[in-house]
Amino acid sequence: MTGASSTGGTEGADSDAAGAAEPPADPAVKTTESDGETTESDGETTEPDGETTEPDGETTEPDGETTEPDGETTEPDGETTEPDGETPDPDAARARIRERASEVREREVETALARLDARGDLPDRDREAVERLADRLVARLLAAPERSLRAAAEGDDHDPETVATALSLFGE
Repeated sequence: MTGASSTGGTEGADSDAAGAAEPPADPAVKTTESDGETTESDGETTEPDGETTEPDGETTEPDGETTEPDGETTEPDGETTEPDGETPDPDAARARIRERASEVREREVETALARLDARGDLPDRDREAVERLADRLVARLLAAPERSLRAAAEGDDHDPETVATALSLFGE
């Protein structure tokens, strides 16, 4: 009986040893290369200097600076730099902000008119009043940043902080 038990135990030990040689894959496994680069199972790569690259190509420096795959860089303080190394000029920032405001205005007017229409027949004069209200609100809300951006555009020395602030608040 002892011999049979010993043989059964040996076979079990062999199969356990074989199973231990191939541990199951852990989804949070990190692979470290000889140069110190670490790659996580989700594709995120961390360089020895702390720079992190996401699978979508976005790179984050140890100081918090982020670079998008298209080359646009965002500093930790929110300042955005285009791929050519320049902060967007004030006129381009004004256009970007106007476009964003127009998108929001259209979406909100559409929602408001749909809700009012659902209550019953919405007269054209009321529909026009909602449109005018939205236009006035957009104009009022954008007056100050547009004034600041026009001032920032004066002369050859653009104020990148004003442009970056306006874009972070209104542009995206």
